[in-house]
Amino acid sequence: MNFGRKLVLSSAVIAFILGHHAARPCYASNVTAADSLRFVPDPQSAAMGESIVSFSGSPAVMIVNPAAMVYIYQPKLCLSDLMLWEGLRYNFAGFTVPTGMGTLGCSLSYLSYGKIQGYGYDGAEYDLPSTYDVAATFGYALPLKVDLPLRREYGSVGINVKFIVNKLANYSTEGVAFDFGGIFKVPFVDGLNAAVVYRNAGTSLKYTKDANALPDQARFGIRYNRPAWRNLALVADFSQDINSAMQVFSAGASIMPLYAITLRGGWIDAENSITSGVRWGIGMDFDIFSLNYAMSSFKDFTMSHQVGVDIPLGSIAQPRAAYDRYLDVYFQRAKDKYDERDYIAARQQIEEILSVYPGHKQSIAYLEKISVQLDKIDQRKNSKIEKLLRESENAVMRNDIEYARKSFNRILRIDPDNGAALDGLNKIEKVTGEVREQDMKQWKQALQYLHQGEYVMAKLNFEQIYAADTSRDDAKRMVFEAEQRIIEMSAGEINRFYKRGTALFKKGKYSQAVPYFEAVTVANPSFIDGQNYLLKSRQRIREIELGVENRETNRKRETAENEIASAFSNALRLYDGGNNYEALDAFMKCQEMALRHDFKEYLDRVNNFIATIRANIAEQYLRAGKSLVDRNDVESGLEEYRKGLMYDPGNAQVKAEFDIISRLLTKQYYEKGAALFKSGDAVAARQMFEKSLFYNPDNEEARNALGKISR
Repeated sequence: MNFGRKLVLSSAVIAFILGHHAARPCYASNVTAADSLRFVPDPQSAAMGESIVSFSGSPAVMIVNPAAMVYIYQPKLCLSDLMLWEGLRYNFAGFTVPTGMGTLGCSLSYLSYGKIQGYGYDGAEYDLPSTYDVAATFGYALPLKVDLPLRREYGSVGINVKFIVNKLANYSTEGVAFDFGGIFKVPFVDGLNAAVVYRNAGTSLKYTKDANALPDQARFGIRYNRPAWRNLALVADFSQDINSAMQVFSAGASIMPLYAITLRGGWIDAENSITSGVRWGIGMDFDIFSLNYAMSSFKDFTMSHQVGVDIPLGSIAQPRAAYDRYLDVYFQRAKDKYDERDYIAARQQIEEILSVYPGHKQSIAYLEKISVQLDKIDQRKNSKIEKLLRESENAVMRNDIEYARKSFNRILRIDPDNGAALDGLNKIEKVTGEVREQDMKQWKQALQYLHQGEYVMAKLNFEQIYAADTSRDDAKRMVFEAEQRIIEMSAGEINRFYKRGTALFKKGKYSQAVPYFEAVTVANPSFIDGQNYLLKSRQRIREIELGVENRETNRKRETAENEIASAFSNALRLYDGGNNYEALDAFMKCQEMALRHDFKEYLDRVNNFIATIRANIAEQYLRAGKSLVDRNDVESGLEEYRKGLMYDPGNAQVKAEFDIISRLLTKQYYEKGAALFKSGDAVAARQMFEKSLFYNPDNEEARNALGKISR
């Protein structure tokens, strides 16, 4: 091949490659070499906007962020294929092996530019020699953690070294590049991680005379993960090309709507680049392998498709690291459910954790907290059920069957197996059957009254039938019919009803007289005598009701006054005799009586005596506690202070002494436990840490140390 023909061939190949620079992910505007290093071989990361904090668990993640390899807990093989356009294809194969000293990874990537057609000076076609990029990568990742005296994880760091071969028709070049990455847990915010990566730092590549720099890039990302929300993860990234002013912003998310299926989505915004656009993907985990797909759309409406498969090889190489991570994930899910007050789901999650990690102290502590909350809920439910039962029984007594049925059903919605509610409904059904039979008799009687012109009695009977069952429209219509008959009564009928009402009034049967006087005034509103008798009847009824109520109220209050006077005298006698504990109980009973009957004249005096007695008892325990502490019996002294606070929680002096001794014992037993743990006596150390927790259940250091010993 002569020099001119070679020049045309080379120019065509270079023009083709440079023409694709703008179409590759996150491309810079200037000319760089080995642009295959820009590709993201991991479909999971690509679907989330090419994020460096996807935590995909695939060996392909070593190219995205080498520090993420620490989250791979067993040997794993990855194969991925990225299908672009115009014959471009990017293939990747990677393998990672976790070890006790970190995670090792290696991979091979190959970018094929496909078949390129060349033309000579004479216009004759011929095939150009193959053009491709190859990169062999070797990576290492190390977790950042502390195991002694307590285990704490801070993140991870990683590094890649890449050996690059580029072939451009008849020209080839080689180079070396490095990647540096780090992932860091953000303190005080569960589920929040930050990451930084510097990619492709290395030698430039030279084909003939001019050397081209590698596409080195600095990238920063954050990730927030909520396992309890169907493993929702949100990511955001920013990258800067070192050899250009190109800046790229991206964001993404993933969620697991169904078991073993993960949906992902993302978006990239790169100024003056067609790579800006939406990404999405799906992943399926089949235990023996996982399959992931990603699709990217670009500004020029082209699309790329990417498929990857991950295959675990062998058992978990670092079971402890894997178990610790999965334990953290599941425990965080349980905490989220607890914070959301979904205590049932939280308890199920905690019980699952304890079935695998029976000694996990944090789960045990949360299980106790959950039990307390569920007990409170049960107490509230029981209180509500008792209230509904009382309302239901009262409704049955006043023959309000419909309300009683609704109340019993509300109880069963709270407690489906509540025996009292089930029995109540059975009784209602039995009574309802009897009522139906009685209703038939009453219905016939009401119709007979209507036909005989006894409209008042007919109306009263129909109203009773309707009140017993408000769904009976026929009874409602008959009430209206009886009212119409009353309105249309003749003068003779009005006079007959008036005489019947006055006869009942004179016999003192005021409640029975009222319906007749009401009928008279409805039929003839100008009948003054009827109106007067109606008012007198209602007034007499009210006077009778008030008299009965007042007599009963006065009798009950007089009885209560005698009871509290006797109880107060007894409490004073006990107090004067120095019997503080018995006097306190007696005054507490007086307080309950005073509150129930609103005896304000007693309440203030009783409260003062209760406060004085509580302070006296707390003072006794304070003196006893100080005496024991002076004799170096610190734990017994603390118990005396605890008793004192039970009687007088607001006693500042007792509380101060209690806090001082509690902190002292908590610290002493923790330090003893730490010393015993370092010396290898785990059994004795456990006892010391448990004692430290006894005196301060919120001591996280002692709780974590116990968890360390259990593992």
